[in-house]
Amino acid sequence: MSNLSLLALEHQRKRNELSERVARRAARLWRSIQASNIDAGWDRIAPQLEQLVTKGQLSAATMAPRYTAAAFAAQDMDASSGQIIPQAFTGATLEGRAVTPELYSAATTTKTLIGRGVGVGAAFQVGTGLMSLLASQMVRDAGNMADKVSAVSRGTVQMARVLSPGACSRCAILAGAGNFTKHFERHPSCRCTTVPIRSGEPVPDGIFDSAGAYFNSLTEAEQNRVFTKSGAEAIRLGASETSVVNARRGMYRNTQPGSLVSRAQPRIIIGPDGNPFTAYTTVEGTSVRGWYGAGRGGSVTSNQFVRSAADRYRRTTSVRLMPETIMSIAADQEDAVRLLREFGYLP
Repeated sequence: MSNLSLLALEHQRKRNELSERVARRAARLWRSIQASNIDAGWDRIAPQLEQLVTKGQLSAATMAPRYTAAAFAAQDMDASSGQIIPQAFTGATLEGRAVTPELYSAATTTKTLIGRGVGVGAAFQVGTGLMSLLASQMVRDAGNMADKVSAVSRGTVQMARVLSPGACSRCAILAGAGNFTKHFERHPSCRCTTVPIRSGEPVPDGIFDSAGAYFNSLTEAEQNRVFTKSGAEAIRLGASETSVVNARRGMYRNTQPGSLVSRAQPRIIIGPDGNPFTAYTTVEGTSVRGWYGAGRGGSVTSNQFVRSAADRYRRTTSVRLMPETIMSIAADQEDAVRLLREFGYLP
């Protein structure tokens, strides 16, 4: 691992520690509310929550100039300027919404669950989790944005994603560098970070520049854990890491034509030989403009689209199989490659 990636991960570790401290304190405040009067309890703790999160955001933003200076110096880049106004990154979410109303969703969620008959203890546990997640994310988002602003102020840069050890497949497909204007995509509790690098130049050694580079750095056991066994096998046979991971986002079960019900459940399909078999399918990429639906992957024709009442898009009536199913039904490796190509996982 390069000095630059170590620098980025250490910076992220310190910021994670900060955000987790804020999350724990926010959760303690939330748990002090009496179930018999949630609104009164909220009125009592709201000013403390706002102060807690805002202070955490300020601390996270204050870390940025020192980090970007070190990152620039590690690449022999001019590390002058880079100062920011840390207070400018406080009091709001990444989308610009005020901190306190956003945190109040923990209260509305808890009250809604209780109103639906969920036990008070269970409902408050959900509220606690949501409160912790929101408070932590607000702190990390403020820090990430401050990093970007500080880096941009130093000169023309792009932001490279630094994958944390054991990063998940969703983060892996985002490996590489992008223009500083692009939002740093992340999921809840994401532990990856970014580092500023010279604009227009390749990602420095030691930082993964693609999902493939990350995949190839893992042992087979780790590949299977991160990408699932079937997904990893599809990738080893030549499938795109991105197509395999993104397809899983759209996994649904069809109980009847046009009815999308629950995620990641198998359905029964009639095979070419007329015999039924259990299959995982996906709707990812199957819309008129989607990769698979538009015929840029697989063998879908342009006149096979319908729109159900449960969907906003017209989608192909052709079933798109997941890699898990393809691997289970393929006669051999050659057949697996053929099917992966047919269903849009290979070019």
